[in-house]
Amino acid sequence: MSELNLDNALRLAQQMAATAQHFATTDFRNIEARTKADGSDVTDTDQRIERMMADFIRRTFPDHALLAEEDQKQPADMPSPADARYCWVVDPLDGTRNYVRGLPCFSTSIALLDAGTPVVALIRHLVTGATYTAIRGRGAHSGERKLQVAQRPFEPHNVVTFQPASDGRTYDNAAWVRNVHARNFGSTALHLAMLADGNIDASICEQNRMWDIAAGALLVTEAGGMITRIDGSPILPFDLRTNTRSEFAFLAGNAQMHTALLASTKLTPR
Repeated sequence: MSELNLDNALRLAQQMAATAQHFATTDFRNIEARTKADGSDVTDTDQRIERMMADFIRRTFPDHALLAEEDQKQPADMPSPADARYCWVVDPLDGTRNYVRGLPCFSTSIALLDAGTPVVALIRHLVTGATYTAIRGRGAHSGERKLQVAQRPFEPHNVVTFQPASDGRTYDNAAWVRNVHARNFGSTALHLAMLADGNIDASICEQNRMWDIAAGALLVTEAGGMITRIDGSPILPFDLRTNTRSEFAFLAGNAQMHTALLASTKLTPR
């Protein structure tokens, strides 16, 4: 894909994010949730945004695949992620639990992968409209402002977003959590955007999936940070030939923070 086409892809992502924001704000505080098999929430808004994104991608890049959170089956008229060079990975509404409870912290996350590697990324806060974008090799930005991860060393004043495993075992295996200011805003995508913007110092999540982190991974690396699996092994490129809905555990931060947290986190990689 040429550089010009990457710009076109980012423009498409911006169009999809703007439409997602319109849908989400129109429905906010006026929507009911249903519970999925994994215990997470889903709403008509999630599915409405996802259908819109599929339509935009289908019309603009008919040879591209789509991997999305809510649609458990590959669209019949689109290539499969395993067969296409380019695959869009989207989370239409990240933070649905916040959304249905009226908590104004939720986002949309859009990434374009080239052979499993993110090359275009966009995360938008669907309440404030704050938008974070990246093109591989060209840095990460919010509007005209270039993003840069904070270079603070590991110290008690650090702010770290922390999403533990559902069984609580992360607390037992992460001694550092008692020595920082831990936060969880309920949207993995926003956590990674905030890390890229220098608002927080690191981000750890024990249970998430590809659509949660595909865009954020590019934002963080283009902003000078690191993101790996929880044991320090590479998380990129993603393997779209295997189970694309499997769980990931990740650790992200600047190089110094990443090293310090990795040394004090003893978890089995996913």
